[in-house]
Amino acid sequence: MNNSMIVQPRVWMRILIAMVLWWFILMLASAGTMTLQTMSPGRPWLSGLMMQSGILLLSLLAIALFGKGRFSQFGFARPSQRFFRPAAIFGLTLGVIAGVAQVVIRTDANPAVDDLSFLQIVLLIWIWASICEEVLYRGLIQSYLAPFSNRGITLFGARISLPVAIAALLFALSHAMLLTLGMAPGAVIAIVIFALLLGALAGYWREKTGSLLPAIIVHMSGNIAGACVGYLADALK
Repeated sequence: MNNSMIVQPRVWMRILIAMVLWWFILMLASAGTMTLQTMSPGRPWLSGLMMQSGILLLSLLAIALFGKGRFSQFGFARPSQRFFRPAAIFGLTLGVIAGVAQVVIRTDANPAVDDLSFLQIVLLIWIWASICEEVLYRGLIQSYLAPFSNRGITLFGARISLPVAIAALLFALSHAMLLTLGMAPGAVIAIVIFALLLGALAGYWREKTGSLLPAIIVHMSGNIAGACVGYLADALK
């Protein structure tokens, strides 16, 4: 482990604030979703839309507060288009690997999408959720911790900064909530590992380019590739 990973008290304080922000945003968005489910049951797509939109809105409010309106510092900037293709390739590759792994170990289907049509999955999960979650994790959380980008670890020759690692870890932990939907622990572990790797990859491109766009592309590509591998496996049964 690189010695730069040894953090000082002020670093821990900033990490704690980032974690509290993450928890607060998820809990408040979840509370709004549960209220909507009570008022209008039987519409899973609406609940998903409410959850992701809540995450986006609260993240934008936090960025406006902590960034004092300087949204460009939180990834709202356009990078060079030369980064789009490699970001998509890396995301697709990781998604294929994850999809094949889930087929091999025969994980359960994600209960969060069981009642959604294919079009709803495309619009809500592949596109909208990817955008909203990246604004939270790589926009708000990673950017808030950006002052400590000089700290990190080196794994297999690749350097992962502290902000990238923390944002990826929180992104992965958020997927552990699938346990509350009745998903088997083994399947949840597989999804959490995939989310951790996807988050680290998205974070790398966010840090490299200074923009959220490549991170969103990585996220979308990973989700699409993983799902398509699953659909293909089901069709071949």
